[in-house]
Amino acid sequence: NGAPFKAFRQIPYIIPLAWQCTLVEPAVTIFKTLENLEGGDAQSLSFTPGFPLADIHDCGPAVFGYGRTQASADRAVAALAEEVEGKESAFAGTLHAPDDAVARAMKRTGAGTGPVIIADTQDNPGAGGTEDTIGILESLVRQDAQGALVVFIYDAEAAAQAHAAGEGAEIEAALGAKSGIPGEAPLRGTYLVEKLGDGQF
Repeated sequence: NGAPFKAFRQIPYIIPLAWQCTLVEPAVTIFKTLENLEGGDAQSLSFTPGFPLADIHDCGPAVFGYGRTQASADRAVAALAEEVEGKESAFAGTLHAPDDAVARAMKRTGAGTGPVIIADTQDNPGAGGTEDTIGILESLVRQDAQGALVVFIYDAEAAAQAHAAGEGAEIEAALGAKSGIPGEAPLRGTYLVEKLGDGQF
């Protein structure tokens, strides 16, 4: 037995990061199709949604696989690529403004469904965001969202204030929005320093 034969196809559209989750549609159906296509002469298949924020063709979505023959690899990859290409419109979701997102989250939490996660996708530091926007935090405060947790806000000045004051202290601080994004201003208020860390985690 020699090395398996391989096939590769790029998908001609970009999938937004916010809709790449493999736990929801359309990815659930795509991966079921992938599993159904694997087996026999199609040894292994993969679908990679890509990283659109890299803004280069090579980081887009792709399908690839291995087979016992070139024909079996080509056939399986083509079938999976057709499935993914047919789902383009299903990858289009809705982005919510902070007030709407918080109101929807509070309604769902009130219905006893458990925690709701709001992702501030435009401020993703892994994609070049500053991690200091406070639109969602402001909305949580404005709508009196109880039991809410915000992770993370990058603010070296507020962190230094908290460390200088110590655990258990209350500080008057202007939190977040230090990077100068138009329309953003720090959230001024009184904050309780509940816990301090050394930054290593």
